[in-house]
Amino acid sequence: MESSEETLSNNSPDTYNKKQVPKKLFDGIQVANQFITYFYSTWMSNPDEFIKEQIIKAYTKIKYNNITYEGNDFIIFLKSVALNGLEFTDCKWEIIDSGSRQIYILVTGQISNTQGIGKFSQSFMLSFAGQSNGNQKSWALANSIFILQ
Repeated sequence: MESSEETLSNNSPDTYNKKQVPKKLFDGIQVANQFITYFYSTWMSNPDEFIKEQIIKAYTKIKYNNITYEGNDFIIFLKSVALNGLEFTDCKWEIIDSGSRQIYILVTGQISNTQGIGKFSQSFMLSFAGQSNGNQKSWALANSIFILQ
């Protein structure tokens, strides 16, 4: 794995007290913002794309109403929610970039379909999945919790 390093010192002339700190290889806020847009638009249009793009892996889990859906069952859950049309509006989110190759996201907003409108909250934990196609960084969804009110 490639990484660049930066030397930090505690202002001591003693070279044994220097630490090597790797520079970040990604902008977590940018990755999270792109993920949110991609996730909700793909959920509404073609959830199978998540498997094809390897965003949802066999170990990826979503929890809804105390039931955990994993891997392909995750996709089945997404499709069941989208059966009667699906639209997300008034979405707001908070992002925590842990700096250790994980990004945490909390999204709140309104969800609607032909049966009505409700409020939702959804959390995501994204994990860095390595490099692909040269320097392109790859991310996967590890876990999600979905709450519909």
